[in-house]
Amino acid sequence: MKNRICSLFFILLTAALFVFSSCVDLLYPPQELLSNLNNTVSKSGGFRAPAWMNIRQLSENEIQIEWEYIEEADYYVIERSPPPEGTTQQGADPASFARQIVYSPQFQQPGNEEWGPIGTLDNTPMPYFNDNNVKPGYEYQYRVSSYSDAHGGLSEFTETPASVTILDVIVEASRYAYIPEASANDAGVYPVKISWKKPNSDDITSFRIERSDGSGFSPIAALGLNAPVDTEGFYYFIDENEFAQVGKKYDYRVCFLNNSKDDVLVSAKKTGWGALTPETYLIEYNKVMNTALGRLTYMYKTPDTSKIGTETKNGGLSGTIYYKASLVSLGLGGAEILIQLTNYCDFYVEGDESKDAYFILNGNSDTKTSMSAAGNMRGTMNVTGMYPGTVVYGTVWSTTANPNAGVTISGGKAAGGFYVVTPQGLPGKNVPWNQSIPEPGMFMATAGFDASDPGIEASKKLPWLNW
Repeated sequence: MKNRICSLFFILLTAALFVFSSCVDLLYPPQELLSNLNNTVSKSGGFRAPAWMNIRQLSENEIQIEWEYIEEADYYVIERSPPPEGTTQQGADPASFARQIVYSPQFQQPGNEEWGPIGTLDNTPMPYFNDNNVKPGYEYQYRVSSYSDAHGGLSEFTETPASVTILDVIVEASRYAYIPEASANDAGVYPVKISWKKPNSDDITSFRIERSDGSGFSPIAALGLNAPVDTEGFYYFIDENEFAQVGKKYDYRVCFLNNSKDDVLVSAKKTGWGALTPETYLIEYNKVMNTALGRLTYMYKTPDTSKIGTETKNGGLSGTIYYKASLVSLGLGGAEILIQLTNYCDFYVEGDESKDAYFILNGNSDTKTSMSAAGNMRGTMNVTGMYPGTVVYGTVWSTTANPNAGVTISGGKAAGGFYVVTPQGLPGKNVPWNQSIPEPGMFMATAGFDASDPGIEASKKLPWLNW
């Protein structure tokens, strides 16, 4: 009797274990079963990929893909052919995105090497994705798959991929360029020339030019296909901005429009700024030069014999200013003052550390005077930075003031003559010495200079600036 009870117990236990094992298999099917289930659900129409896709080029390096909204989807996976160099992950949680790449059978199908994932997007009405890793002249194809945890995972991809060939968009904005056919504004700033090529598309019938001063783009011109064309075959527009400021850069872009005046393409922004007139150039130059001189100490000592000596001071941002004063023939031949600047820079454009250097100075500004403190300046200063060019003080090294040779000295101060100022790209011009002196307090007016800089206050004491 006891043996029969044990046999019955083992039979029931074996049956129970078999039923439990079957339930576990249903709750946690193997990966192969999951793959088959995903494919079966997709093909049976229970869960599907988007039925349609639209694609359009936004700029020379950005594409926008739109597709059908599927309400049941948790998110979408976007693929591209050819795939980008290095997978980009945008949109949904990158960890979730990576997990689907590893485990989804769609990413492991033979012959899938030409395609690569470029991002995911959490489900939202009117879904779209921007691919900003494209190049002009290349053709790209896109496809989208839907993922739903409640409907078996990842669907197949869209049946017909969307393709596009990236149009080449060429737009340029001039920088410190001289525009001969245009005039400078009241601030002494020349216009900016915006040039562009029409992309090879029959849909484009007109253009809109926009400008930004850092607070958003605004339209400044609307032109048709009859817009001016330069000798190189570029359309162009000259921005005669009456409010353009010295030391200020502007962003430009060209919008390419269809017959309905809708944007077909929008170019990437290009930064441009106008050249300065020689007179304005010299004022800006002297703001920097005078601040450099203000860092010196010997030249402000009294009596005059205390000015004899040598020193080197650092610029606010880079470089040095070197000073050497000596007597000629024990003073009977007057004095020589040598001032040399090497990669000297004090200020950023607009006082913004994230921007480039304003003026970088390399060269000499030397003075030779007689015992009566009369003479000439000599030397050339080469300028790089936002406004490249040269400033020549003079070419004659003499204790006899010669107003035809550059800046003259009288009583220890600039008193006559001229500077030869040549902003890069402009013809050189003789600028009278007294048109080059910035008014006290002008140092912060146009370039964002720091009023607390010790060189600024000291520069107002320069012995040859007759303020």
